[in-house]
Amino acid sequence: MPDEGSFLRTILDTPLDDAPRLVYADWLEENDRRDGCPECEGYRFGEYTMPRCGTCHGDGVVGNGYAALAEFIRVQIELAEIESEHGTLLFWNQLRKEHYAHRPGCSKWCRLVNRQNDLLERHGREWATGVASICGYPAPFGTFGYGGGEDRTVSWVFHRGFIGRVELPAAVLLGGLCGCRAGGRIPVTDSYVVGCPTCNGSGTTPGIARQLALAAPVTEIVLSDLPIHPSGGNSTYYVGGLGMFPKEYWRRLEGLPSVAAANLALSRAAVDYCRQQAKLPPIKWPKLEGATT
Repeated sequence: MPDEGSFLRTILDTPLDDAPRLVYADWLEENDRRDGCPECEGYRFGEYTMPRCGTCHGDGVVGNGYAALAEFIRVQIELAEIESEHGTLLFWNQLRKEHYAHRPGCSKWCRLVNRQNDLLERHGREWATGVASICGYPAPFGTFGYGGGEDRTVSWVFHRGFIGRVELPAAVLLGGLCGCRAGGRIPVTDSYVVGCPTCNGSGTTPGIARQLALAAPVTEIVLSDLPIHPSGGNSTYYVGGLGMFPKEYWRRLEGLPSVAAANLALSRAAVDYCRQQAKLPPIKWPKLEGATT
C-alpha cells in the first residue's frame, strides 16, 4: 500500500497535474485521526467548546490535521479551476463588495475563499514550516505566506493545496553574496555579517535550490533582486545578473519580447534549475511566445 512519501513524490514529479493531489487528499481523509483534547478535555459550556484553549482552538478535539489539509487541497483546486475559467479580477471585486460575507447570498467562489482563509489562519504556519526553514527562517512571519522578518525578504503563496509560488533574493536561491551584505541592511564588521538568519553571519550562501524543489511543488519563483533591462535598439529585453545562472540558461533569459515575458522566462528558468539540482523530471512548459523557452 502506498505511503505518504510516495504520494508526495508523485506530486513533486508532476506539479502541473491536479490528479495526484486529489488522490493524496483522499488518502489524508482516510487516515485522519481525531482524539479528545488533553488540555481542555473537550469540555463544553452549553453549546460551545472551551473557546480559549490553545491546543484545540475551541474544537474540543486534536488530531494529525490530515482532514484539514485534505479539505484545503480540494478547496484550492476548485478555486484554481474557477479562476482559470472566468479570471480572477472579477471575483476579487465581488469579494470586496461582499466584505468576505458568510451569508447565503455569497457566491460559491467567495465561500471557497473564506474557507481557504479559515484553514490558512489555523494551519498555514504549520504547512509552511518546511519551506520557511529552508529559506533560513525557523518560523513563518505571518499567516498568509510571508517570511523573512519585518522586511519580508522571502514570501510564499499556497496554490492548489501546496506552496506553489516563492519570492526570494537570487542569492538565497542560487548562492553567492548574501542579500544582507549586498543590501547593507545588517552591519558588517571585519567581513562578518552579524545577525543574518540566511547566511548565519558568513556573508555568503550556498543556495537552497535543491532543498526547495524537494520541499514543495513550486511552479513559480520570483527572484526579487534580478532586474529586467531593455536590449539596445531591438525592442527586446534581457534579465540582469545572468552570471548567477549556469551558462546553459543564458540564452533563455535574453532576447525576450516584453517585460512580462522576461519575468515569466526568469521564473521558469529558476524552477527548472531547482528541479535539475534535485534530479526531478523537467516540467513541460507551454510555449513562451516570441522566446526560446
